[in-house]
Amino acid sequence: MVWNGFESAEELEKSLESGDIERGRALVDDYVAQIDDRGQIGDEKTIRRVLTVLRNYTLFDELQALGQRIKNWDPDNPRARTLYAQALIDQGSVTKAIQELIEIKETLEDTIEELRGRTRPAEIKERDDAKGELYEVFGLLGRAYKQLYVDAKPNKAEPRTSDLDLAVNFYAKAFRENATDNYWHGVNLMALKTHHERTVSGKPKKRSREAGDTAEVVLEALEELEEKRKPLGPWELASRAEAHLALCDYDKAIESTQQYLDHAQLNRFALQGTLRQFQQLWGLDEKNPPGNHLIPMMRARLAQLPGGRIEIEIEPGFDYEGVWGDVSYQPIEWLKLGLERSRSVARLGRSLFDGSGTGWLFDGSWLGPKFEGKPLVLTNAHVCTSDEKVRESLASLGYDVLPPEDAVVGFLGAATEQNPPEPYDADELFTSPPQDLDATLLLLSSAPDGIEPFPRATTAVQSGDRVNIIGHPHGKRLSVSLQDNEVTGIEEKYLYYKTPTDPGSSGSPIFNQDWELVGLHHASKKTKMANEGIHLDRIIDALRKALA
Repeated sequence: MVWNGFESAEELEKSLESGDIERGRALVDDYVAQIDDRGQIGDEKTIRRVLTVLRNYTLFDELQALGQRIKNWDPDNPRARTLYAQALIDQGSVTKAIQELIEIKETLEDTIEELRGRTRPAEIKERDDAKGELYEVFGLLGRAYKQLYVDAKPNKAEPRTSDLDLAVNFYAKAFRENATDNYWHGVNLMALKTHHERTVSGKPKKRSREAGDTAEVVLEALEELEEKRKPLGPWELASRAEAHLALCDYDKAIESTQQYLDHAQLNRFALQGTLRQFQQLWGLDEKNPPGNHLIPMMRARLAQLPGGRIEIEIEPGFDYEGVWGDVSYQPIEWLKLGLERSRSVARLGRSLFDGSGTGWLFDGSWLGPKFEGKPLVLTNAHVCTSDEKVRESLASLGYDVLPPEDAVVGFLGAATEQNPPEPYDADELFTSPPQDLDATLLLLSSAPDGIEPFPRATTAVQSGDRVNIIGHPHGKRLSVSLQDNEVTGIEEKYLYYKTPTDPGSSGSPIFNQDWELVGLHHASKKTKMANEGIHLDRIIDALRKALA
């Protein structure tokens, strides 16, 4: 296909809205190729639309790749650079994002100063647009420093206020200048103030007087907006919910959150940000009110959005019903079984805390008596292999493929506070290159306690069936994809499915709807507009021959 500007941008939005994530990614790849080949970035309206759509559907890899190219070809495009910086924050490159945002801030401030006092309508509009973009930049700088503050894990003994102060300053500057339009800066102010006061006081339910005053101003601003244009949008409803949290009015917070979740224009980007804020700054969890009401319904709604996926954070006393909620109306026993399967999914990396891919406990009895009971893990060869040619070839494409001697395997889904994850070394027993089976079988240094291999499917998967994947997207927290997961094609070696996956999901197990194993997740296939997995039977046949 060829990227053709407005029509392709419209197709991109429709594809993502319908849940066809791979089609959307393929369209972005075509856009990137057009820029690389011909230097054609398109008109301003199309650029803004595409970047905003990618942000709203949390396709931050694609947003970052596209934003970097647009920045190179059009360095004076502040909106493109701002969205690019946003992608950097969401990808964990916070310091790099701050550098980018400071440059944009200085450029916008120069533009505003240059246009000060101008009276021509076009110049007034340009100045107002620059101010609006500057407030957005202030908000993103606040968010970047907020993330650094949260990541530093502030506590009563070490409150870590340096990044907090910077975040507060940026949010406060925008909020003071225009509280009505910049209400969301005020929302972050009250969240940070509340978090800090609760941290230094050691009182997790303490109400901040200063945050409460800000909350009253935010609620007034939202009432003013509601009078001007009814009804409120998703961002405004989420902000209203947070204002009620600051005032400790939990019934109204729950009511506003439900209205937010029911809004037709809600997208993944907004909901993920709200969920993150509720947990990281407001300290809500599934065990205590009001989190025991708010968190489950937000997780459930997130799973229902295009590309829906629930992120599982395993912790002591895990509340199955609390986290899973009423997702896709599956019986809770089905969801519990899926969670039990997650215990046998492993993360591979160069350390226990640095993940790059996924693997899973493989049943040695499938290979014969010699391997029965052996602690085996299967992953992709493009995640881990002893084949130097494969590693060198993939390194040239930006992949960091682990040699087996450097690989550390951890079963994070089985960890608790009493039994933290244990790192396992591994030796390679078998590897097949990416262009063949893309599979590597590892023998662990010891057998993990209390973890069992998956059952093998007794019937073949068919087109139209549903499959589920459990893995570590981006090498981070254990996640399961429950929606947009239809099998779209079957070949002798491969099966194709629409389940949305991210880097780090490579090597994940593919399950049928009975949580039985059917394959090994392998790659995205642009020509099929789907993800590609290797049939488990093909892998077992190859292993039996090679290890006989």
